[in-house]
Amino acid sequence: MTVDELKFREDFFLGIDKKRQFNATISAMYNQQLTDLDYCSQRSDMDVLERKADNIARCMLDWKIDVYDKSRAKIIGDVYRCKDKFCYNCQSLLALQRFYTYRPILDRYAKDHELFHVVLTQPNVQGRYLKRTVELMFDRFHYLIGYFNGHKKVRGIDFEKYGYVGAVRSLEVTQNRKTKLYHPHFHCMFILRKGLSKTDDFVPWLYNSFSPDYSGKGKGDRIYTTFELLLQRMWCLLIMRKKITLENIRNIDELLPRYPDGFSVVVNPANGQYHEIFKYATKGAFKKGTMDDYAAFNTLESVLYNRRIYQTYGCLHGYDFNEVDDTLGLNDTTDTTFNQFLLSLREKEVPRTETENIGDVINNVRAGDRYYSKTVFRKRIEEYISND
Repeated sequence: MTVDELKFREDFFLGIDKKRQFNATISAMYNQQLTDLDYCSQRSDMDVLERKADNIARCMLDWKIDVYDKSRAKIIGDVYRCKDKFCYNCQSLLALQRFYTYRPILDRYAKDHELFHVVLTQPNVQGRYLKRTVELMFDRFHYLIGYFNGHKKVRGIDFEKYGYVGAVRSLEVTQNRKTKLYHPHFHCMFILRKGLSKTDDFVPWLYNSFSPDYSGKGKGDRIYTTFELLLQRMWCLLIMRKKITLENIRNIDELLPRYPDGFSVVVNPANGQYHEIFKYATKGAFKKGTMDDYAAFNTLESVLYNRRIYQTYGCLHGYDFNEVDDTLGLNDTTDTTFNQFLLSLREKEVPRTETENIGDVINNVRAGDRYYSKTVFRKRIEEYISND
């Protein structure tokens, strides 16, 4: 790796600055809550909101930098991070950190098992029902895992053949801007038996009401597998608090005429692609513009307050995907190339330390200054921009 490959490009800083634009909106909403009696019943509440508003407004604004004037090289030492759950920058970097922390664990299990990305959805709901809906989803998912790990049985269905050993699920919530309805759903990773995707249960053959592609992205209609059919009906029965039996699964259209095919569930072999499982709960809300709506912000804050977005099961139970080292760095060991580069800089001059705001950084990059980090590989951190 060359020194130039360790340099941050302009796009990296432009991406951060673009995401920072959301922070001003979120800060204003925290300030708006200061006048809302539902959020400020006492002085301590006001202090918390004032602090949140200030912290997210300042997030990633100022950068502490060691400046080598002769070489026009700048080494990023530190940058202020608010770590707010509604900060686009902090949550994006946290998702990337989570990916690099836990990907090796999933890769290790993938050697002897097969990993599947499972998306569990249900009908959209109004904001006033979102919190209880999410709580129900959390509760019902625990029951779903119970059938796969053998704690619960269904006469006529062999769950053992799937070879379940573990899973992780994460919550994401988006909102339809036209209808104002919320779409809570789970992104999951199921660790199952090796070679399962080659069996008859994973051969696409079924066309149902979820098959037509209305996305406008040209993906084409989807043909579902027997395994997806099973999960679609089981998930619906669980959410609707109906007993899981072979008869109810087969005759769900009679038991629940409103949901003749159950709820939409999609299953795909992961094939080493884990980014979806490491997304943060409000990513879709940023993408779809929900975060400029004060009512939606309040709803999401209420739903996500003290909520553990990730939950692990089985062989993954000992790992807490909610916890990572939340720093700008990705805990990479700085390589020899960078160490030698840094040594060459220090042989020429002693750096001075100064603070630059993000606007100055962008202008300086355009003027020819070169920015590096002591702990971050440029290529990895730039994935935060390209993949988010």
